[in-house]
Amino acid sequence: PEAKKVSVEKGAAQSTQAADTGTPAPEEALLAQVFTGTTEAHRRSVIAPSFGAIVKKVFVREGDYVKKGDPLVKLDTSDMALAKKQASAAIEAAQANYDLSTLDWDRMKPLYESGSIPKSQWDMIDAKLKAAKAGLAQAKVAIDSANKQLGDSTIRAPYAGLIVKKMVSEGE
Repeated sequence: PEAKKVSVEKGAAQSTQAADTGTPAPEEALLAQVFTGTTEAHRRSVIAPSFGAIVKKVFVREGDYVKKGDPLVKLDTSDMALAKKQASAAIEAAQANYDLSTLDWDRMKPLYESGSIPKSQWDMIDAKLKAAKAGLAQAKVAIDSANKQLGDSTIRAPYAGLIVKKMVSEGE
Protein backbone atom coordinates (compact mmCIF):
# COMPACT_ATOMS: atom_id res chain seq x y z
CA PRO A 1 0.00 0.00 0.00
CA GLU A 2 1.20 3.44 -0.91
CA ALA A 3 0.93 6.32 1.54
CA LYS A 4 -1.06 9.21 0.10
CA LYS A 5 -1.91 12.58 1.56
CA VAL A 6 -5.18 14.53 0.78
CA SER A 7 -5.40 18.33 1.05
CA VAL A 8 -8.80 20.10 1.06
CA GLU A 9 -9.36 23.57 -0.39
CA LYS A 10 -12.67 25.31 -1.17
CA GLY A 11 -14.80 22.19 -1.12
CA ALA A 12 -12.55 20.14 -3.42
CA ALA A 13 -9.90 17.70 -2.34
CA GLN A 14 -6.84 16.99 -4.41
CA SER A 15 -4.67 13.97 -3.96
CA THR A 16 -1.02 14.75 -3.81
CA GLN A 17 1.97 12.53 -4.06
CA ALA A 18 3.27 11.09 -0.86
CA ALA A 19 6.60 12.60 0.02
CA ASP A 20 8.23 9.30 0.94
CA THR A 21 7.23 7.11 -2.07
CA GLY A 22 7.56 9.32 -5.11
CA THR A 23 4.49 7.56 -6.56
CA PRO A 24 2.17 9.82 -8.58
CA ALA A 25 -1.26 10.39 -7.06
CA PRO A 26 -4.62 10.44 -8.90
CA GLU A 27 -5.28 13.79 -10.61
CA GLU A 28 -8.17 15.03 -8.42
CA ALA A 29 -10.70 13.70 -5.96
CA LEU A 30 -13.87 15.69 -5.13
CA LEU A 31 -15.24 15.46 -1.61
CA ALA A 32 -18.89 16.52 -1.24
CA GLN A 33 -21.62 16.05 1.30
CA VAL A 34 -25.24 17.01 0.70
CA PHE A 35 -27.58 17.86 3.56
CA THR A 36 -31.29 18.49 3.34
CA GLY A 37 -33.41 20.16 5.97
CA THR A 38 -35.56 23.09 6.92
CA THR A 39 -34.54 26.30 8.64
CA GLU A 40 -36.87 28.35 10.75
CA ALA A 41 -36.49 31.81 12.27
CA HIS A 42 -35.89 31.79 15.99
CA ARG A 43 -37.88 35.03 16.30
CA ARG A 44 -40.88 36.14 14.30
CA SER A 45 -42.97 39.26 14.84
CA VAL A 46 -46.03 40.85 13.34
CA ILE A 47 -45.42 44.59 13.68
CA ALA A 48 -48.45 46.84 14.16
CA PRO A 49 -49.06 50.40 15.39
CA SER A 50 -50.40 50.99 18.88
CA PHE A 51 -53.14 53.27 17.45
CA GLY A 52 -55.04 53.67 14.21
CA ALA A 53 -53.60 55.99 11.58
CA ILE A 54 -53.05 56.17 7.83
CA VAL A 55 -49.72 54.85 6.54
CA LYS A 56 -47.77 57.76 5.09
CA LYS A 57 -44.54 55.97 4.05
CA VAL A 58 -43.26 52.38 3.97
CA PHE A 59 -39.47 52.18 4.17
CA VAL A 60 -38.96 48.43 3.53
CA ARG A 61 -39.72 45.75 0.95
CA GLU A 62 -39.99 42.00 1.27
CA GLY A 63 -36.51 40.51 1.41
CA ASP A 64 -34.89 43.60 2.97
CA TYR A 65 -32.56 43.07 5.92
CA VAL A 66 -33.10 45.55 8.77
CA LYS A 67 -31.12 46.38 11.87
CA LYS A 68 -32.69 46.96 15.28
CA GLY A 69 -34.23 50.44 15.34
CA ASP A 70 -34.43 50.90 11.56
CA PRO A 71 -37.64 52.70 10.48
CA LEU A 72 -40.21 50.40 8.88
CA VAL A 73 -43.33 52.57 8.52
CA LYS A 74 -44.22 56.24 9.07
CA LEU A 75 -47.81 57.02 10.04
CA ASP A 76 -49.73 60.22 9.31
CA THR A 77 -49.41 62.55 12.31
CA SER A 78 -51.94 65.27 11.41
CA ASP A 79 -54.60 63.97 13.84
CA MET A 80 -51.98 63.52 16.55
CA ALA A 81 -50.71 67.07 16.07
CA LEU A 82 -54.27 68.34 16.57
CA ALA A 83 -54.65 66.19 19.68
CA LYS A 84 -51.42 67.70 21.04
CA LYS A 85 -52.71 71.25 20.41
CA GLN A 86 -55.96 70.34 22.14
CA ALA A 87 -54.07 68.89 25.10
CA SER A 88 -51.87 71.99 25.33
CA ALA A 89 -54.97 74.20 25.43
CA ALA A 90 -56.47 71.95 28.11
CA ILE A 91 -53.31 72.36 30.22
CA GLU A 92 -53.55 76.15 29.96
CA ALA A 93 -57.22 76.08 31.02
CA ALA A 94 -56.55 73.63 33.86
CA GLN A 95 -53.56 75.67 35.05
CA ALA A 96 -55.69 78.86 35.11
CA ASN A 97 -58.43 77.04 37.06
CA TYR A 98 -55.87 75.64 39.50
CA ASP A 99 -54.25 79.06 40.02
CA LEU A 100 -57.65 80.68 40.69
CA SER A 101 -58.67 77.88 43.06
CA THR A 102 -55.37 78.22 44.94
CA LEU A 103 -55.94 81.98 45.33
CA ASP A 104 -59.48 81.39 46.65
CA TRP A 105 -58.21 78.70 49.02
CA ASP A 106 -55.39 80.96 50.33
CA ARG A 107 -57.83 83.88 50.85
CA MET A 108 -60.51 81.83 52.57
CA LYS A 109 -58.32 79.74 54.87
CA PRO A 110 -57.74 82.57 57.42
CA LEU A 111 -61.44 83.45 57.28
CA TYR A 112 -62.41 79.83 57.96
CA GLU A 113 -59.86 79.53 60.78
CA SER A 114 -61.24 82.70 62.42
CA GLY A 115 -64.81 81.41 62.09
CA SER A 116 -65.90 84.10 59.61
CA ILE A 117 -67.17 81.59 57.02
CA PRO A 118 -69.13 78.40 57.62
CA LYS A 119 -67.53 74.95 57.26
CA SER A 120 -69.77 74.12 54.29
CA GLN A 121 -68.34 77.07 52.32
CA TRP A 122 -64.77 76.09 53.26
CA ASP A 123 -65.46 72.49 52.18
CA MET A 124 -66.60 73.73 48.76
CA ILE A 125 -63.46 75.87 48.34
CA ASP A 126 -61.23 72.99 49.41
CA ALA A 127 -63.02 70.56 47.04
CA LYS A 128 -62.72 73.10 44.19
CA LEU A 129 -58.93 73.22 44.70
CA LYS A 130 -58.67 69.42 44.76
CA ALA A 131 -60.75 69.17 41.57
CA ALA A 132 -58.59 71.82 39.87
CA LYS A 133 -55.45 69.91 40.86
CA ALA A 134 -56.89 66.68 39.43
CA GLY A 135 -57.95 68.49 36.23
CA LEU A 136 -54.41 69.80 35.77
CA ALA A 137 -52.97 66.31 36.27
CA GLN A 138 -55.47 64.92 33.74
CA ALA A 139 -54.49 67.57 31.17
CA LYS A 140 -50.81 66.73 31.68
CA VAL A 141 -51.53 63.05 31.03
CA ALA A 142 -53.34 64.03 27.80
CA ILE A 143 -50.28 65.93 26.56
CA ASP A 144 -48.03 63.01 27.52
CA SER A 145 -50.30 60.67 25.57
CA ALA A 146 -50.24 62.94 22.51
CA ASN A 147 -46.44 63.17 22.69
CA LYS A 148 -46.17 59.37 22.96
CA GLN A 149 -48.38 58.89 19.91
CA LEU A 150 -46.27 61.36 17.95
CA GLY A 151 -43.15 59.46 19.01
CA ASP A 152 -44.75 56.15 18.05
CA SER A 153 -45.72 57.43 14.60
CA THR A 154 -42.54 55.90 13.17
CA ILE A 155 -42.66 52.14 13.63
CA ARG A 156 -39.16 50.72 14.03
CA ALA A 157 -37.67 47.24 13.81
CA PRO A 158 -37.67 45.66 17.31
CA TYR A 159 -34.58 43.59 16.38
CA ALA A 160 -32.38 42.86 13.38
CA GLY A 161 -33.89 40.52 10.83
CA LEU A 162 -35.32 39.87 7.40
CA ILE A 163 -38.61 41.32 6.15
CA VAL A 164 -40.50 38.19 5.14
CA LYS A 165 -43.91 39.69 4.38
CA LYS A 166 -45.03 43.28 3.96
CA MET A 167 -48.73 43.50 4.72
CA VAL A 168 -49.25 47.26 4.40
CA SER A 169 -48.99 49.89 1.68
CA GLU A 170 -48.91 53.67 1.69
CA GLY A 171 -52.35 55.20 2.10
CA GLU A 172 -53.86 52.33 4.08
